[in-house]
Amino acid sequence: LAEPIHVRALTRPFLAPHFVEVVRGDTASAQGGAQQAIVTTLDLDLQRDAEGLVRTHLAAIVDRGARNAAAIVIDNATGDVLAYVGSADFASDQIDGQVDMIQALRQPGSALKPFFYELAFERGHDGAEMLADVPTTFGGAAQHTYTPLNFGGTFEGAISAREALAGSLNVPLRARAGG
Repeated sequence: LAEPIHVRALTRPFLAPHFVEVVRGDTASAQGGAQQAIVTTLDLDLQRDAEGLVRTHLAAIVDRGARNAAAIVIDNATGDVLAYVGSADFASDQIDGQVDMIQALRQPGSALKPFFYELAFERGHDGAEMLADVPTTFGGAAQHTYTPLNFGGTFEGAISAREALAGSLNVPLRARAGG
């Protein structure tokens, strides 16, 4: 009777928080807000691995200005979502961790460049071919022109396709593809 009782709040882990939020939102709208048990395709062990990999990868690229990262693992045969990491830290206000970067609208940008270069390579170009990374304007009438810039705002001049792809440069690709 004399022993003091220390009350602690019961805490439960919030596993796969972005995935849970997506599923909860989808099922609530589909069922008119009714609560019921839901079976998902998430593989919790793979989810934990993906979360660890996202944190590890982010730590490796933070010196290049990266603040956040996301990953999704989908079974190509079934379309099942096996792991869903919407940000490196759901609870972090510093990186806006509750923003689901998997669903956030953004330009595909550099993610598509390897596919365009592959198409050029299939058409006979190679990685050693020299490309021009210089200020270039595409289009006709002045109100319909486009002048792409590289992320750093600079231009490299003559550069190999291999180096342009590795540096994720925008102008050499557009010039080669014809805009």
